[in-house]
Amino acid sequence: MAKKMIGGTVADSLRAALKRKQTAQPAYSLRALARDLGVSPAFISKVMSGQKLPPKERLEKLSYVLELDVLEKEALVKAVMLDPFADKVIARAIAPKKKSASIERLTSDASNKEVLSSWINLAVLEGITLAGSWGDPKALQKRLRITSSELKGAIATLSRAGLIEEVEGKWQKRDQHLYLAGGRSRAEIRAFHEMMIKKALEELKLKTAQEDYERRLINGFTFALNPEHMERLKGKIITFLDELAQEASEGECADVYQCNLQLFPLTSREK
Repeated sequence: MAKKMIGGTVADSLRAALKRKQTAQPAYSLRALARDLGVSPAFISKVMSGQKLPPKERLEKLSYVLELDVLEKEALVKAVMLDPFADKVIARAIAPKKKSASIERLTSDASNKEVLSSWINLAVLEGITLAGSWGDPKALQKRLRITSSELKGAIATLSRAGLIEEVEGKWQKRDQHLYLAGGRSRAEIRAFHEMMIKKALEELKLKTAQEDYERRLINGFTFALNPEHMERLKGKIITFLDELAQEASEGECADVYQCNLQLFPLTSREK
């Protein structure tokens, strides 16, 4: 029997991850995956069909090759390592929370690379969802402090990427939240994060009035970390950000916000 994991069987999840990779790399085959994992094509075929589980010693490599993000990797490891006869209550307790069906990955194909090239694109994507006149294109252009050509360019980019659609003469965002896949470090994602960190610095340096202070939260802390907890912490942070976005967008929205979160070492591994 195929072993269950969060969101379906292990095989279902691995097939979805492989399909995602093949969208970005059409020539990547099941045989190529077997080669990269150091197993036979026949064996990987059985894994993908649910007849076998991936070897425990290959989970790290499999997660890397298929570019699983933190939550996907955590779910895969728990599903494979968990005793299939363990109490179901325990299984539910340790499994990561199921992500909303509205979540869709923002991967690095050509159209989405274009989306990530400017902060304006995602600001407009969220801006058109604002209630009433707040989301009117002219009002949005003024509030984002962008030019008419920048607004038109963002709409064209979002339309090409399939993130918005025109309904009865008005642009609408497809019913989904987006997050950046974190399976690997990518140049376009690093550049996007750098761009948004610079926006945060502008907010911190240039907007010093009490009113500005009350409309934001820029905070952080320094702490000691046991490296064994790192993957679990990443999973908790990603889950929290998803829940934050879901709660923030309830009801009528009037503003577009950016939430940056950086977790990085101040120490090197050298002693």
